[in-house]
Amino acid sequence: MIGVQTRRAARELAQVPLRKRLEACQSFGVHRELDADPIGAVVRGARTPDGVDVIVQTVPIGVVGLSSADHDQIADCLIAGNAVVVAGAQPQVAEISHALAKNGLPPDAIVSVPHLPSTELDAVSHEGEWFFAQREGGHTHVYIDAHADRHFAIYLAVNAISHKAADSLVVHKDFARDTLDDIRQVMDNLHENPEIIVADSDSEAIDILDSRSNGTVETIVSSNIKVVHSMSRAIDAAVIAANVSPAFATIDMQERQLVGYTRTRTTLIGDGHTKSLDDLALQGDRGIAGSM
Repeated sequence: MIGVQTRRAARELAQVPLRKRLEACQSFGVHRELDADPIGAVVRGARTPDGVDVIVQTVPIGVVGLSSADHDQIADCLIAGNAVVVAGAQPQVAEISHALAKNGLPPDAIVSVPHLPSTELDAVSHEGEWFFAQREGGHTHVYIDAHADRHFAIYLAVNAISHKAADSLVVHKDFARDTLDDIRQVMDNLHENPEIIVADSDSEAIDILDSRSNGTVETIVSSNIKVVHSMSRAIDAAVIAANVSPAFATIDMQERQLVGYTRTRTTLIGDGHTKSLDDLALQGDRGIAGSM
């Protein structure tokens, strides 16, 4: 079984400077010279007529399964911010794990298992071919951080749920303390009943999304740009909607391309942008205005 620790190690590895990733790989015999970090390369960018910024850039694949302990391939995976699961080869894997720890990188970024699991991996690389996991079921979420503006967050969450662009809300406990009843009342007024989960921290919210997401679109609502940036990097989804309704995400945006040992992800960046809800009465005694 691939544990939560391996996924956390992958997220931590992606935050490590490129130089340290390269040095760690050199310590187990693989030398690479790169002019730029494979993580975060901008493939293209645009702005929609609505004023939403659309950025397509490279991100780690996540947890990658390898059928053998090929040091070059392991290094390429780690440099690109991926955790590695190797079938067998326990002594070699233990050696590389030790090298990672010695260089200040998470040792759980590489693990050995008797056989690669049929689930839990994001992709498997075998004899030069990639096989990507298809997530079955799962959810799409709006995460409301502790720093979110109350009216802004509730309106955006309503827009996402009403457009069926999200089915669940994850709410930071500090935001939920004074606002959870208002959210439930607004949703009830609009005859919506999304699942609402309260998270103790941003880190716990990431774990919740990681375990429940269907991998398509995830939404972050926060007034703290540092939280938006760190959460965007940590959440694994084809599209991240940052302070914008996920209703702006199109099917084309959810198509991901392989770029070396990374893959593309689309980030939508807005300032409270929402899709029109002409068929919903959002004003008056039974709408949002009447609930706040």
